[in-house]
Amino acid sequence: GYIERNEYFKFLRMVKYYTTLWELYDAGTDDEDEDRLKVKGLEHIAPYIGGIEDTDNDGGVGAVFEEMDANKGGVVLFEEFCEWMITNRPEYATVDHEEALPEKQVESDNATGNAIGADGKFKAKPLPKSTKPTVVPSKEMLDKIVMTKSREEAIAIFDTTDTNGNGFLSLAEIDKTIVTSFPKWNYKKPLMRAFKASDQDDTGYIERNEYFKFLRMVKYYTTLWELYDAGTDDEDEDRLKVKGLEHIAPYIGGIEDTDNDGGVGAVFEEMDANKGGVVLFEEFCEWMITNRPEYATVDHEEALPEKQVESDNATGNAIGADGKFKAKPLPKSTKPTVVPSKEMLDKIVMTKSREEAIAIFDTTDTNGNGFLSLAEIDKTIVTSFPKWNYKKPLMRAFKASDQDDTGYIERNEYFKFLRSVSYFNGLWKLYDAGTADDDSDRLSPDGLKYIADHIGIMNSDVGAVFDKMDVNKGGYVLFEEFCNWMINNHPEYAIKEHRVTLRKKSSSNDTDARFKARPLPESLRVSNIPPPAEILNQIKFISTREDIIELFDASDANGNGFLSLAEIDRIVVERYPSFNHKKPLFRAYISGDKDSSGFIERKEYFQFLKMAKYYYHLWMVFSAGTLEDDSGRLTLEGLEWIASSLDIPSDTVSQTFTDMDKNNGKIVLFDEFCNWMVVNRPEWAIEYHPVPKRQLAGSQPFKARGIPEGLLEGTKQSQVVAPLTEILEMVTLEASREEAIKTFDATDVNGNGILSLAEIDKIVVEQYPQFNYKKPLFRAYKTGDQDGSGFIGRDEYFNFLKTVKYYNHLWTAYSCGTVEYEDRLDLEGLKWVATEIGIKGDISTVFDDMDTNKGGYVLFGEFSNWMITNQPEWAVKGHNLGKRELQVYTSFRALSVPKAVANSNGTPSISPPDEILERINLEKTKEEIIETFNATDNNDNGYLSLAEIDKVVVESFPEFNHKKALLRAFHAADRDNTGYIERNEYFKFLKMVKYYTKLWLCFKEEADEDDRLTLEALESLAPEILVDNPDEVFTEMDRNKGGIVLFEEFCYWMITNRPEHGV
Repeated sequence: GYIERNEYFKFLRMVKYYTTLWELYDAGTDDEDEDRLKVKGLEHIAPYIGGIEDTDNDGGVGAVFEEMDANKGGVVLFEEFCEWMITNRPEYATVDHEEALPEKQVESDNATGNAIGADGKFKAKPLPKSTKPTVVPSKEMLDKIVMTKSREEAIAIFDTTDTNGNGFLSLAEIDKTIVTSFPKWNYKKPLMRAFKASDQDDTGYIERNEYFKFLRMVKYYTTLWELYDAGTDDEDEDRLKVKGLEHIAPYIGGIEDTDNDGGVGAVFEEMDANKGGVVLFEEFCEWMITNRPEYATVDHEEALPEKQVESDNATGNAIGADGKFKAKPLPKSTKPTVVPSKEMLDKIVMTKSREEAIAIFDTTDTNGNGFLSLAEIDKTIVTSFPKWNYKKPLMRAFKASDQDDTGYIERNEYFKFLRSVSYFNGLWKLYDAGTADDDSDRLSPDGLKYIADHIGIMNSDVGAVFDKMDVNKGGYVLFEEFCNWMINNHPEYAIKEHRVTLRKKSSSNDTDARFKARPLPESLRVSNIPPPAEILNQIKFISTREDIIELFDASDANGNGFLSLAEIDRIVVERYPSFNHKKPLFRAYISGDKDSSGFIERKEYFQFLKMAKYYYHLWMVFSAGTLEDDSGRLTLEGLEWIASSLDIPSDTVSQTFTDMDKNNGKIVLFDEFCNWMVVNRPEWAIEYHPVPKRQLAGSQPFKARGIPEGLLEGTKQSQVVAPLTEILEMVTLEASREEAIKTFDATDVNGNGILSLAEIDKIVVEQYPQFNYKKPLFRAYKTGDQDGSGFIGRDEYFNFLKTVKYYNHLWTAYSCGTVEYEDRLDLEGLKWVATEIGIKGDISTVFDDMDTNKGGYVLFGEFSNWMITNQPEWAVKGHNLGKRELQVYTSFRALSVPKAVANSNGTPSISPPDEILERINLEKTKEEIIETFNATDNNDNGYLSLAEIDKVVVESFPEFNHKKALLRAFHAADRDNTGYIERNEYFKFLKMVKYYTKLWLCFKEEADEDDRLTLEALESLAPEILVDNPDEVFTEMDRNKGGIVLFEEFCYWMITNRPEHGV
């Protein structure tokens, strides 16, 4: 049930093979029936398969379709398509096909369901006019549904989820409320149908006044789904066949077991509206609402029939020889034949009681059906019993405990199952101790000899015992064979825990070498001079040694006292995000692994964290001297930039650079820098030193982690008007000063007493989600940074939180006057909120006073300055204001931004021209792309951070997942320099990503492993970028005269001289 290490590469090849087949198959299916290929679809893709004639004779489309349709269901399933292709065209999927596949069919012909137009040709995909169900349960029916929660309780759940208080919940937010508050309704198809049916005004959201009705819809459709699902088989869970309808007919009522009118066959024909030969869930719902509308208004106490799972070869229906549906059994060959006896299992002492174990079961069994699948079981082990998280013993325990062959662990089997897990884990630890590192699933004779003492086997008997264990005579003992022998011969061994040391890994060079992890790659093995112990002892942590060791133990899931690099990386990301820089982390890892085992042991862990902090401090000064695209290499100019911070005299910088550059590569690597610092400035990195970041000549001066000008729109930073201290004193917080400081300390993991903007943002998202609006947060950050350091200090923090609350009150008023997603206040918007914010007199005059930059709109910065000056006490407390509505539209819609406004704030010095970007085509439509934005923008504030953008690209646009290109596009598209991509910038941003990805792939063809282009590399690349004089072009590209061309410099030259190359 798992992919093993030695199977993984072959598995990836299979994925590529079947993906190639899927792309061809998918091109022939229509949009509604994407997993079924019809005759017309096969005709559509036949030229790409080859050798299929456009006739009905042998070798023609019709004949081939008949061959493919093995179960004679009238459509070709993907499995059938694969089998035919592997048998008849096995080499098709072994190569990359450069020709584009035909457009996917999407528009169905009413008569056949095929995606064809009047001319008989396939059509390109149109935007769906509406996916809204045409048949929905009536209000009269919904009112009959008895809910377990009252209307008030439901609305309270809505309000808790609606963190920004805008009165709307997206589908993602709705999904969250269902999972957490109504887990028994957590089925995607009925949820989606209820969502579409309840979204009365087609906004794509459920509004507050629609929510209770929506929950009734969810319950209604879930009841229908449970009935529908009981009639489907395991492979075809979203399609109901005739036999399936016959199976559930008694529960629907009024359907006769005949083929006459009113019989199963006739009803099936009525349900199957599109005549596809199967009934889809949507068709089932429409028939039930029309013919049995009251069925889903009540709770049905009788149990539904068992779900069909085992397919009959002739029909594909899940029936046995007796005509009844069967529960899915495990394959006989995988069922353990030898299992520990109940007497043995009862002797195992568990750390959790039966009641505690059952409570874990119930928590995981979200739909309350009394069963847990293997995936759900796996989840309980990972979260509640991490020391047992080994797949092979878990799988064996699962199969041994599934007494009735259902493929699930039932509630009454669970506690016994946990004992089986404990038992088989005891056997696994012994078995695993005898295997070599690269052979962890096979026990050799030498391995058995290594563990023989633990099970009372004499050395002279090892050979004979090995032969008995090796039942299949494969020359190795598999875990299953080992378990069988142990249960028969030493059944009591695994009742209690045993400490077994891992077998030493054999090596041709060092036969006595201790067990080691997989070695680090050569690129990570460095000449290393670690900091002396007396230096590390001066580094302080807020957490105690005991707290840190507890963290180690929590991460050491298998309890072996070792942490791998991957586990270390996970701890750092989750608990010490400030240290999450790979180069210093790797260096600390190598330095902290004193015995070169490839692991950080428990006794090494506290010292390792000190090293991580030490190297982090060195990394921050090192990276301050590097450029954005060159963060792993320090040039002479970079060392000159940071020299004063390191107490290096200016007249010795050149010699110091030479001393650091041990490999004479004309650049200093981080490892070389660390070695020099440890020898010459060992105490420097005991504490953190803020150092400004180096900039290219002609760029904007560095502001230490400060706010870009664009975030404080309408004012320069020096013109920010902050609320007076006496005003802030009037603002009340729910948390006390002491409680607030605790959140500061929890986030300030390196204990330096300051928080960056990113750390502040994290606190707000996690602790104060009601304040999670970027513009007021940024403004509060700037005004709260009283000493201008670019950080919020511990002593500034409580006042900063008051400032955040103050600006959020202003933001609430401001945003109520703006149109959705448009963070700009026009005169009509100011009129909307004027009375509420106490404006008297001529509103036009006040608008002119606010609009200090005379842009025709009032920006939030301008609004804040005016309010603090003229109505300072207004934002001391919150106010309930109604959101402005446009008279012309029933729902908000964004306005387009005038070009003059869009390009006025910090646009990068060069980016692809608009006329070039217009020529770039994206595979998704603009509407589909905006949907990916909305799905990621969970708080609906209209912004995506770089991390959120990265997530969108990885999940929805993996072909663009190149970090350097993505980062460059991000900076180029962030036109107002906010550090975020706004909704109205997003479509253009993706075009920029595609543009820079093309440049990146071109650049990377010849760049070295450090992403640098030499003159020789450019000469190789010259024909592709149409360069006849590479020497001259190289000099032009190398803007910083570093002797190499960075990606940033390459882009600059290409956009200036070859702008069309990225199209």
